[in-house]
Amino acid sequence: MSEPKHKRVFICYARSEATYAHALRRALEQLRVEVYTDQSVSVGEEFAPSLRDAVAESDVLVALMSPQFFRSKWCQMELSTALSNDKRIIPVLLNGEITGPLSYLEYVESEDGLPAIVAEIGRSLR
Repeated sequence: MSEPKHKRVFICYARSEATYAHALRRALEQLRVEVYTDQSVSVGEEFAPSLRDAVAESDVLVALMSPQFFRSKWCQMELSTALSNDKRIIPVLLNGEITGPLSYLEYVESEDGLPAIVAEIGRSLR
């Protein structure tokens, strides 16, 4: 009997939100969720193609939304990749207002706390 496949989550965030992204990563890894971020790219790999591949191979993209997120070309590339690959997107509003295609989705607020966000991600992976 084979071991169940670990679910994969890609966390998309602006550099200014790195502390929150790393806390979320640690919480998800405790649940045995495989987590990818821009920090998952190995030295010597091409950055943009590696990020696109990581998003495409993930089950869910968690978008940590802030004004910096919406201004980041990297976040927008990751989001675009998720949308074009029909990935489930879980928007988490850290601060600011939501713009673009994410404004049509239900979202979680960071004020709900990290445990509530991790629980919501867990429900979407079932």
